[in-house]
Amino acid sequence: MHWTALSGFLIYDIRLRGSFSPIHLLSVPALVGLYVGVTEARRKEVARHRKPVIVLYSGALLVAGVFAMLP
Repeated sequence: MHWTALSGFLIYDIRLRGSFSPIHLLSVPALVGLYVGVTEARRKEVARHRKPVIVLYSGALLVAGVFAMLP
């Protein structure tokens, strides 16, 4: 997830405003959620770790699914 989100900043094919694309907007919350999830896991806070991981996982599935269904 970390490398995928970071590599999203290297994609410049789809430009909406200047050099930014929707992938850039998705990479930022992915990195933040990943940081929070790993930090809480290292603190052994399982309940606080669960929410960002579920959001990241379901968000990744939904976004990938939506883009896969576009014509």
